[in-house]
Order: sequence, then structure tokens, then C-alpha cells
Amino acid sequence: MTQIILAYDQLMDNDNQFFTRDTSSKTAIACEIYTIDELRQHHYDVYSIQIVFDRERKDSTSTSTTEISCDTIIPIQTHPNDSVFDLKRIVQERMGDEWNLFQRRQDRDGIAFGWELVFLR
Repeated sequence: MTQIILAYDQLMDNDNQFFTRDTSSKTAIACEIYTIDELRQHHYDVYSIQIVFDRERKDSTSTSTTEISCDTIIPIQTHPNDSVFDLKRIVQERMGDEWNLFQRRQDRDGIAFGWELVFLR
């Protein structure tokens, strides 16, 4: 088991992988087991994002939104074929300074640890 963990750490190419992996995992697990209100009670920041999809023609756009009773809804423009990873990168580029994402450790693809996107219907 130790060899597996060491090999994983080498693949991830970071100095303190155990700490960063654990921190990122805590956020992901919290998003899976807690409701939005419980996340707030546990001192997580929760934001509403309105996803605006680009279409082939510039004059037509489709909007998807779920409000979770936040003060501000942040519109994010993306394409329907973008992956969740693409959407996360777009959100980080747009909100990274305000949410202090650029001061956090990042994975090998440049996405900051410790934040997640959660889809609500």
C-alpha cells in the first residue's frame, strides 16, 4: 500500500501531496454529504452560478439556472459541449481573484484545490 501512495504522489508532482489531496477530498466529500444549508453552517462559502450556453448562432442563447438563495447570482458563459472541468476552469478564471483561488495550491492542470461545483435541479 505504501508503494501505491508513493507512486501516486510522484505522478501528481507536488511537494506535499498528502496534505493537498486530503484538503481537496474534504471539500468534495462535504459537497456530497451535506445540504447547501449545512455547508453554510460548516463555514463553506456557497454561490449561485447561472450558466449561459453559447449556441451556434450568436442571436440565440439558452440559460440554465438554479437559485440557492444567495445574494448574488454569477452568470458564467460557456458552450453546451464544455465538460465540467472546462466549466470549472472558466469559473476559476472569472472568480479566482475574488474567491482567493489563485493563492491556493493547484493541481497539474492549474485548477485550485478546495472548491467544487455542485449541480442542483
